[in-house]
Amino acid sequence: MDLGFLSNAVLLHAEGLIPEDAWFLIELDSEGWGSGRQTAPSTPAVYDVLAGALGRLFPRARWAAHGAGVATWQVVERAITHGAHVRVGFEDTLELPDGSTAPSNAAQVAGAAALVQHYGYVPASPSDARAIIGVQPV
Repeated sequence: MDLGFLSNAVLLHAEGLIPEDAWFLIELDSEGWGSGRQTAPSTPAVYDVLAGALGRLFPRARWAAHGAGVATWQVVERAITHGAHVRVGFEDTLELPDGSTAPSNAAQVAGAAALVQHYGYVPASPSDARAIIGVQPV
């Protein structure tokens, strides 16, 4: 995601195509500005800019954030401290918050859940997560 994506979301909302309480993914997965990828760099500072703009433009929106590479856990932690949802997995990083190699995606989810609890929040159960993003149970 970058500010251009948010501009498009505002236009789509104005045309009645997305609701005020839309679900967004702040996806930060480029290594840096000008890296050739279409999304913004994976840094806590970029997360702050995008989350701030998203919150102002869509005050009723909910979102999840994730980073990529070495900044994955920094972005995840920043999002958690601001009360946002997060997403983690091997497509983002192979490491756990402590820098060790993750043996599985489940270990990464457990690491994110531990951070959520560390900051005084309760991790969403699978059924809670489906309800949050509006997906019906299978």
